[in-house]
This record gives sequence, C-alpha cells and structure tokens, in this order.
Amino acid sequence: MNNASSIAKISLFVLLVAASGCGQNKDKSSQATPAQAGQPQSSPAAKTSPQANGALVASAQDASDAATAKEQVINSLKTSDFSAIYKQASTGFRQVGSEQQFIALWQKQLLETGAFKEAKQTSQSIRPADGFLLFTYQVQYANMAKELRLTFGRSKAGKLELTGINQKQI
Repeated sequence: MNNASSIAKISLFVLLVAASGCGQNKDKSSQATPAQAGQPQSSPAAKTSPQANGALVASAQDASDAATAKEQVINSLKTSDFSAIYKQASTGFRQVGSEQQFIALWQKQLLETGAFKEAKQTSQSIRPADGFLLFTYQVQYANMAKELRLTFGRSKAGKLELTGINQKQI
C-alpha cells in the first residue's frame, strides 16, 4: 500500500507540474509575464528541423545544452541531491510545490527503490506542440528498475531548463 501511495503522490506532483507548464502562457495582468518569470518557451530551432521521415531534430545548441542538463539531473539522482534538481528546474516546475515537498517525495521513493545503480538512455524526442526535448531512461536501482522521463524547455531568457521529471515502474 505504501508503494502505491508513493507512486500516486509522485504522479500527482508530476501532473501538477505538467498542468502548471501548460497554463504558464496565460495572460495574467497582476502577475509577471512568462518572460519576466523566466518561464520555459518552445524551442523554435528544434521545431524547424524536420528529418525526411517527419521526426523533429534538435538544433546543435539544443543538443549541446541538453547533454549538459541531462548529465546534471542524472548525477543529482545518483547522489540523491534532489535539492539541486529542484533548484535547476524551471520556474513553472518550482511553482507546483515546495522544494521540501519535492525532496520528501524523492527520498520516500529512494527508500523503496534502493540506491541508484545506473541509467541508460532509451529514447529521445521532441514534442511537436512546443518543441520541448524529451529523454527516456531505463534506471536500475538496487531494488528495482524504473523508466525515467526528463523534459526540457527553454526559458524566455534562453536557458534550457528541466520542466518535467517522472518515473514509472517497468
């Protein structure tokens, strides 16, 4: 029951992050605009580079920045530095819940999964609607394997930021 409760809480947190990200471009005159708040935006370079088969291809800059960002998140997972993941995430991501909530959810999950062993990237894609970069990993923990998905988007200031992270049991 605890495992199901933890998965439900993490899924709810991820859904809230996704919902927050989807509504972040709404005009709210009393609040900062996405550009002022550093909200993620689509990556136009990624959207305009289709392959012959119709799949979108990341720009060289997006690919380079994503390699660094992915490595930072994976290294933070390896060392259980969940605070670093939260602090490097987009403003919209952080608005969904507090740092303490995020850390508590991941620490609880760590108790169930055991220590991080390794991660192998299994796929990558670009969301056509917004150009966000999606990366999927198979992560082996001491007690089980999970599928990890990382989503990155550019802020209005141009920084590639984590906009979503979630796991599911495989």
